[in-house]
Amino acid sequence: MALFTNVYQRQLRELGIAVVSDAKKCTHLAAPSIVRTPKFVNALAYAPVIVNVDYVTQCLAKNQLLDPADFPLVDEAAEKKLDFSLEEARARARDNKNKLLRGYRVCCVETIRGGFDAFKSIVEANGGECTLFRGRVSMNESRPRTDSDEEDEENHPVRKEVYLLTGVAPEQVKLWPRFRQMVHDVGKVPRIVNVNWILDIAMSQEIRWKDEYEVNEQSVNNG
Repeated sequence: MALFTNVYQRQLRELGIAVVSDAKKCTHLAAPSIVRTPKFVNALAYAPVIVNVDYVTQCLAKNQLLDPADFPLVDEAAEKKLDFSLEEARARARDNKNKLLRGYRVCCVETIRGGFDAFKSIVEANGGECTLFRGRVSMNESRPRTDSDEEDEENHPVRKEVYLLTGVAPEQVKLWPRFRQMVHDVGKVPRIVNVNWILDIAMSQEIRWKDEYEVNEQSVNNG
């Protein structure tokens, strides 16, 4: 059980519910609503059973382990706003097996809102690679190869695009030309995107693209 921490953890353990912070160990995800926090998004990649936080409070109140199926997380407003179905995303996550972004190389500016570590964890939970970009970064393969890489590359080939997660603050914008040049120098295609790109992909558990994800100097000046 993730996303629930309070003074009743001992009682929860006695009922068989362990509160964990590691998304890999999360079998059930409890939340009051659909949120785009790193914990929620990371856990979703592992296709947990998703329940309303009332499930935990009711287990505590009745001091017994209840059926999670009686407490599904229903948040139609958020699903409509974010343009996805939570149940369909969970089903896709089961099929994706944490490989949705396998073959994707993502760089991230250091001063990104929300923090580099948060976006690195989201990318890696979905099988991609994420590197901090301060103006220089190696474009060579950074992940050690394993015996399963050849099979993975057949189903998830390394993409020609390299993505930069960024905001539009002046200190971030000034890094964009350097990023483009470095990516072009290794024969790949630079894509400079805002955080909605990765969040929408991770939440829906499918590759999505909207023109509004991509940012450039013209859009910043016109904005």
